[in-house]
Amino acid sequence: MTSSHRALLVVDVQPTFCEGGALAVTGGNACAERIATYIPTHYNCYDMVVTTQDWHIDPGNHFSNNPDFVDSWPPHGVVGTDEAEIHPAIAKIPVDARVKKGQYAAAYSGFEGTTEDGSILETVLRDRGIEAVDIVGLALSHCVKDTALDAQRLGFVIRLVTIRDHRRQTVRHPCSTQRPWRIPARALREGQIHRLSRSRHHELSGRLPLRSRPELHQLRLPRL
Repeated sequence: MTSSHRALLVVDVQPTFCEGGALAVTGGNACAERIATYIPTHYNCYDMVVTTQDWHIDPGNHFSNNPDFVDSWPPHGVVGTDEAEIHPAIAKIPVDARVKKGQYAAAYSGFEGTTEDGSILETVLRDRGIEAVDIVGLALSHCVKDTALDAQRLGFVIRLVTIRDHRRQTVRHPCSTQRPWRIPARALREGQIHRLSRSRHHELSGRLPLRSRPELHQLRLPRL
């Protein structure tokens, strides 16, 4: 049985954010592989699966040759390049919708993007009766965080799938009939997202103090 009107949002799992990409997250490729394992074994937990992508054409001052890594970044996710496509590890996995964002301006949240037919992510979810979302993807400190915050503000119950600190007890994913995963997704409120983002464990998604730490962090999925 599926969870109650729940969707999985797979945020920006693209080569541009993985090793060898223009704006690489350490461990990004491994994260993509774990997501590729997670989705097929948890289809029964979700009513739909949605991917998002940075899909930049001319995003203005979002790109810079001298980026500050706060408001400006090296060119990445450029339309027409292999880096902008969905990561090969998950490219062939069937999904219900693909959302692309940031064509002509900075866009971190998946809720700023649209599908090919012009539907915004909120509409896609509402049309399917979705009430709750689980979120995985890259990068933890930016697009995953902003997508989670927007989902919360729009009234969705949000959960973030990530690795529990190795010192903590192993628990079973709430929908899983497989072996235990190291952390279940947890329902969060906005304040928790911001607070947890400051943790060096990066257990759950949230905003890092970017002006003092201009770096990206991935949302980790549990190891099998």
